[in-house]
Amino acid sequence: MALDFSYTGSFQHGLVIRTENPLEVVWEQISRIGTSEYASALTPEKPQIDWTKHTQYACVRIRQALELRRSSDGASVLTKPLVLYYSFLNLLRACMALGPEVISPSKHGLIYRPYDQLLLNEAEFDAGTFTTYLNSLNVPWTPGTRISLQSSLSKIPEIATDFNSPNRGKSDALPVSVEAKMGSKAVRLHFDQRFIDEQTFRMAWPNEFPTLKDFYELEDSGATLKLKQEHQPNDYGGVCTLCEKTMLYRLVLGNDPVWHVVRHKDGELNLPRAAYYFIAMFILGNVVRYQPELFQRALPPASEPEWFFERFLRSSERFFPQLMISWLERTSIFFSVY
Repeated sequence: MALDFSYTGSFQHGLVIRTENPLEVVWEQISRIGTSEYASALTPEKPQIDWTKHTQYACVRIRQALELRRSSDGASVLTKPLVLYYSFLNLLRACMALGPEVISPSKHGLIYRPYDQLLLNEAEFDAGTFTTYLNSLNVPWTPGTRISLQSSLSKIPEIATDFNSPNRGKSDALPVSVEAKMGSKAVRLHFDQRFIDEQTFRMAWPNEFPTLKDFYELEDSGATLKLKQEHQPNDYGGVCTLCEKTMLYRLVLGNDPVWHVVRHKDGELNLPRAAYYFIAMFILGNVVRYQPELFQRALPPASEPEWFFERFLRSSERFFPQLMISWLERTSIFFSVY
């Protein structure tokens, strides 16, 4: 009987930029995109647009994004969200001008809806930058839809482990271990049972993980899904492509085949990964602007909530620009330590 060896590797593929300081280098790459020489060398897909207008629009907004980000250095958690939000807003507008080639409306596309509990503060969808971004990705949305700070944070894989707590609940971004065989071409997804209830998972997984239901079916036991035969990949690259179609890759390059899927409850929108970062930062920026007392009360100095939100701010500053570059370049880009 022939041996059925497993593929080794993380199934991540894309452009790797090696650096000793990923945080700074990702912003340096943003800075390069914002030079007139780089932007002008890009070729628009819409021949009827005024490309000079688009590049000038993008370059000045990238400069603002960089300066706002630098101005947040040394700011406490009480102030930093507001400055980072405007940095992200300008960066998103710049990438929209160069990528889908859309000049953003002046409105933000989100309306702040305050609440007296920090995690229940909401963002309401409206016409503007954010929803134009969704339109450019063909993501359906409905005016008046609201997403809370708690919900948006729970959908971000990079802070999933940190999010889990008695006060915040459980993260909806779940780690999944991928097992792929060379000979049989079988692919299985193993869910970590520390993060799920097996019985609930077996009943609810098609509704909670809509990106998986067309490709996978439930194993006879446990919290494992197996790939349907008609989707079996032919080689390692095929496994990579399959994973990218159905799950979220880790933004840090690694060797372990761990990916993430995001649980969606009934009626929830399935938004792009960067959208949850943007929504959460929008809400936090408005809280520290309009309700700083609430923010300070909810995050006492040296408390676990303060620790968590500082972690979120660091993750956002590191990964939101990486997601924007990957979107603009249309490929996965990793900033990896040597």
